Amino acid sequence: MSARRFGFREVSVHFGMFDYEVACVIGPYQDIARYIAWRFEDPGFKIECPLVRRGMTFSRKGYCPIIWLPRYPRTPTEYGTLCHEVLHAVRHLMHWADIPFSADSEEAHCHALGFAVTEILSKLKR
Repeated sequence: MSARRFGFREVSVHFGMFDYEVACVIGPYQDIARYIAWRFEDPGFKIECPLVRRGMTFSRKGYCPIIWLPRYPRTPTEYGTLCHEVLHAVRHLMHWADIPFSADSEEAHCHALGFAVTEILSKLKR
């Protein structure tokens, strides 16, 4: 089974030395709950706030975070939404790696954010 079955295009970002991955899916909002239920192996999964969003990040202990966007970013607002959602995913990475946000770790957080946004946009463009 794949993301395509649910109508999504999926790309993954691997964070190298952390051996940690974040997925980004692009596709229709109405199918995201079923897709996340499948990826998180949770048939009862429901979106707690069912309002249509510009993007969302889903996480569950033991699974990589998944960023959802309705389409490839085209506007400044959509690029901002991607950055916003990637920051949620980076927060999960840093929590997993036990790296709290502080003045001493800020640069690591910023580099992870920039790396993930660049990778997602590069991979989706192909």
